[in-house]
Amino acid sequence: MSKALCYSVLCFLLTVVNGLHLPSYVKPCALKSPDFKKCAVKHGNDAIPFLVKGDRAYGIPAFNPLRIPFVSIQAAGLHMNLTNSAFSGAETLEVVDVDINNETKYMELKVKSPLITLDFDYTVEGKIASLPITGQGHGKIDIIDAEYGYLLYFELIEKDGKTYLKPGKDKITITPKSIKTDLQNLFNGNKQLGDALNQVLNDNWKELLNEFSSTISEIYGSIARSVFEKLLEKIPMDETFTDW
Repeated sequence: MSKALCYSVLCFLLTVVNGLHLPSYVKPCALKSPDFKKCAVKHGNDAIPFLVKGDRAYGIPAFNPLRIPFVSIQAAGLHMNLTNSAFSGAETLEVVDVDINNETKYMELKVKSPLITLDFDYTVEGKIASLPITGQGHGKIDIIDAEYGYLLYFELIEKDGKTYLKPGKDKITITPKSIKTDLQNLFNGNKQLGDALNQVLNDNWKELLNEFSSTISEIYGSIARSVFEKLLEKIPMDETFTDW
């Protein structure tokens, strides 16, 4: 799952306290209420079908699919470029937990999905799983039955007499049951070598996820921050929380 959608879901969970300046599909909750988590989870899930369609007023792109023109991956001896990328499956996301701590200034969101898919065109050269890899063509990655954790630290800033939340360091964790990769036309179309390498990637998905987790997080984070900051610029905290 892209961090962009995690950001968007989290932002709207934060803005479910006061209906002023908020879309009709975002329902109110009280931050200091003992039932805040239950309320935020329910209303977060109610908002997802609307969020995935995008909202221009808040600078949120459509997520069904989310299109990314270009991504470059340079890590661990691997040089890989992705073009015409499309993330799909955001409509299957389900919020399972929300935590907001104003004293230590962090937020945590947990969501799950049966399937998030990334389709893309690629060029690749280098090594992966200690094996040589080269090729260009179409690729697909399925993230199956995964839970996504998103942790965000923030600070508060004053602007025009209002208090706003500014995002700081963040981290995303992905805990899937499996990841399936299919890179077509590897090794100039050598099917035997291509099938063998795809099998290695699928057999070692846990190791590969760990190896490239920081790169994946940074790619998603750069997209997400632009979405999140645009949203927060429009919503001061005293309108976000009635008990702020």
